[in-house]
Amino acid sequence: MIATNDGGLTPRVTLSNPFPEPLLRPVGNSLGLATDLGLSVSAQYIDRKYPYSHQFSFGFQRELPGRWVVESSYSGNMTRRLPVNALANAIPGNQLERASSYYTERIPNPLAGLLPNNPAKNGATIPRQDLLVPFPHYGNIGLTGISIGRQDYHGWQNRIERRFSRGFTLQAAYTVSKTIEAVSFLNAQDFNVSDPLFSKLEKRLLEWDVPQKLAVLGTWDLPVGRNKRFAAGMPSVLNAIAGGWQLNGNLTIQSGFPLPFPNAAPVQARSAKLSGDERTRERWFDTSLWRDPATGRTVPALGPFSLRTFPTRFPDVRFEPLKNLDLSLFKDFVIREKMRLNLRIENYNVTNHPWFPRLGTENVTAANFGSLNLSQTNSAKRFVFGARLLW
Repeated sequence: MIATNDGGLTPRVTLSNPFPEPLLRPVGNSLGLATDLGLSVSAQYIDRKYPYSHQFSFGFQRELPGRWVVESSYSGNMTRRLPVNALANAIPGNQLERASSYYTERIPNPLAGLLPNNPAKNGATIPRQDLLVPFPHYGNIGLTGISIGRQDYHGWQNRIERRFSRGFTLQAAYTVSKTIEAVSFLNAQDFNVSDPLFSKLEKRLLEWDVPQKLAVLGTWDLPVGRNKRFAAGMPSVLNAIAGGWQLNGNLTIQSGFPLPFPNAAPVQARSAKLSGDERTRERWFDTSLWRDPATGRTVPALGPFSLRTFPTRFPDVRFEPLKNLDLSLFKDFVIREKMRLNLRIENYNVTNHPWFPRLGTENVTAANFGSLNLSQTNSAKRFVFGARLLW
């Protein structure tokens, strides 16, 4: 902005544009059908629907003598229209299962000079695999939010509770359940480009499926100290130290998660599950299913130009179960009328039971194939001492 004064007359103001014209203008839709040629593109499925679920349950509850309450129920949850992502530019299934050299061989490129946005697709020659896809003038084509996914949960839930009485309370829950999902494609070729809503999804166990789980939580005011069942006449000084403690316990025992399936088809149609006597952390499942009995050699891993005919998750082989017990002691020390000291002693993972819910590898050709990853996931046994002053 420049201001001048012309002989005391009305000032004149001249404005300058601080934003010069951009060197590049947005292309927008000016290229029409040539927009993004040669590039990878993605889009959301326009006719997507909102997910919904049907939940249902029935059961009974009964109070028993001794302030015990038992409850048993069946619960189900059926979820539909979960969003699924797809790749629409995969080599058709009837063009697969050939030697890799067939797909990587460079052949004359009919699109030469027509795709300047992608030099790899614009040269005189091009790998044959780039011309076998439905839309060779694009890279990857992704479609997101296709509302065809589903998940089903069924569970038998049981609970028993002893209501607080005489300084003791206990809650225990035992659940038997199963969760099945269909939220991804076994092969990219299973996506139906002409009718996405009728695409075929892989049906498998949920990654975190737990068929059995027991959880127990208890609190006990220890009956030791003045006006308690034991040592009721304890001297005041000793009672201030040894009396009035509270014990808390938390026990969790649950089945292991299902294992991911290796990257090759087994040579025999039988279960890979080993008995408890045969199984070790170095050989968690039967790896002989991936060894040719005639030659003794390990079968090759699934190649990039092959259709997967085996699942991505075991239906019957699981990681080791989780077993965890936590204990804690609490006590309030009264210092004066409005001041007290809260002391706690906690022991996590009392039995020091390690948990290894991961595989060392899914590669059948690796030396550690079939073993668990021995990096402990849960916390090791540890003690925690804490104090808190309240006033």
